[in-house]
Amino acid sequence: MDLAELRIGLRAWPEMLAVMVLVYLSLGVATWRWALLLRTQGTPTKFPACFSLNMIGLVFGIFTAGGAGGDLARIYYVPGSGGATSVVLDRLLGLFSLVLLVTISAVWNSQTVLRNTRLATLCGVAVSGAAAGVVLMVSGAGHVSAWISKKSNRFIVLDRLRACTDALDANRRAPWTLTLAVLIGLVGHLLTCVAFFLIFHTISGASRNGIPVSDLLLTVPFALLASAIPVTPLGIGVGPAALFTMLQMVGERGNDGSSAFAFYQCVYLAVSLTGLIFYFHHKRPHAALVPA
Repeated sequence: MDLAELRIGLRAWPEMLAVMVLVYLSLGVATWRWALLLRTQGTPTKFPACFSLNMIGLVFGIFTAGGAGGDLARIYYVPGSGGATSVVLDRLLGLFSLVLLVTISAVWNSQTVLRNTRLATLCGVAVSGAAAGVVLMVSGAGHVSAWISKKSNRFIVLDRLRACTDALDANRRAPWTLTLAVLIGLVGHLLTCVAFFLIFHTISGASRNGIPVSDLLLTVPFALLASAIPVTPLGIGVGPAALFTMLQMVGERGNDGSSAFAFYQCVYLAVSLTGLIFYFHHKRPHAALVPA
């Protein structure tokens, strides 16, 4: 990581504020997806209430690996099993949207991908994951749910997973709901990529022009996927290392990637801390839920 580049970025207040706005917009898009899933689970909720709970979840996600604490906080604040299922589905569909974006980018950059064996392998795994996700959502959720039901007597923890697959199986009968949720996730991830585009141009300065959009869309989603793995809080260390490696694979400066991701994490942390405002405003569980 180039600390000089990171300092340049953190001192560029207009660009930092623009990145913060993009982060808030991506969170708003994610809230839209979760509100849609809540309605399908029988818990209709107004957008401001969902956004408030998402911001509270960010506060708790700061201290846990992969932001798992944020999901648990949202489950705590949402009444009933439908809320818990919606949170699990929200996380799964968000990850699927990210894998789908990786797949689209890999196809777009097929010549670049095929020139690097490791990159081709990673993209192959992503494409396989996207295909498996489509099969599960279209036809496999019922079979998975039936298998989990047989095993849930031996493993109590599978009960919650069974509820999730049951909900996914129910939602697949209304394919437009899942399709819209995935498309919403794609919009949110693209907003994050726009934020990174701005970050790269900020830290590069006048001497360089950042990185091509095609390379950015291929590398940033992989780094976001890596940072979502529950290893460290906020993906500290994981995200910068992943983007460093991905940029080197496509022939770009790895140091730019680690600096850019560290810049993004600083902004994301600042945005997450604003969730304390929502936390102190809603002190009791379920108080934030307002029927639509």
